[in-house]
Amino acid sequence: MYFQDTFSLLKRWSLFFAFIFTCIFGYLDEVHQLFVPGRSYEYFDMLADATGALLCIVIITFIKRRMDRKALTS
Repeated sequence: MYFQDTFSLLKRWSLFFAFIFTCIFGYLDEVHQLFVPGRSYEYFDMLADATGALLCIVIITFIKRRMDRKALTS
């Protein structure tokens, strides 16, 4: 039913793929803004997208490890 069970690569590298997808989406959003009047391409916006994605991954990893440790001690 779930693709993560079918494709072990997705399960093992899900956060990495999420980070890559977010970076690509941020880049495409900036390219899109080149064609919108009054908007411009900003490198620092892409950097902010990537930083936000990385920070989210760090937080998720921290929470997951904490929950796993808590489950082991229970």
